Amino acid sequence: YQASLVDKAASMLGLHERDDKEALKNYLRQSGTKSGQIDPEQTRWCAAFVNSTLAQSGITPTGSNVAASYMNWGELKAASEVAAGDVLVKEGHVGLSTGQTRMVNGRLQMQMLGGNQSNRVTNNNWVDADTIQVRRAREQDYDPEVLEEIKRNEMSEKAVVALQQRQQQSGAVVQEPSSTVPGDNLSQNQQRPSPEQQRLQRDQQRQQSR
Repeated sequence: YQASLVDKAASMLGLHERDDKEALKNYLRQSGTKSGQIDPEQTRWCAAFVNSTLAQSGITPTGSNVAASYMNWGELKAASEVAAGDVLVKEGHVGLSTGQTRMVNGRLQMQMLGGNQSNRVTNNNWVDADTIQVRRAREQDYDPEVLEEIKRNEMSEKAVVALQQRQQQSGAVVQEPSSTVPGDNLSQNQQRPSPEQQRLQRDQQRQQSR
């Protein structure tokens, strides 16, 4: 589910705080917090961008315009566990992990998607893992209805996987749906008589009955 946060934020990629101010302000306002009531051209808005993305996805944000507020949010994860939708935070800046990582000169780097990066929304910001915290939403950070939906989806996915495993273990083969017309009892090796053959059969039956 967290990956959907990246999709949500990515829908704003390229928007500039001056050239696209109204579109950005509308997006930030959807956080439902005071942090969304700002002018992105006048105020640092990276935290407001994360707040809005989380809130629109049914996750409670910090509601603060201070990036460092996310250092006490959710739960801390090891850099090796980073996943799409995790919050990446350091003093002065916060954004979202795209889930992409790379090694540069032996150092792990993570791709950050966020606002107020070169005054716009971008995903070309690579940060060293040893300079940043990876934070992930806890169950209590989710809206109850969203959490229930997530759990239902997870149960459905587990059920499908379990069924597939049982079929593999038993050697069961999934049957292709039959193309036989309902009510048609002819076997696959039988063919329906042509109209001409049907006429000849009727003539023969009439002659035999005489």
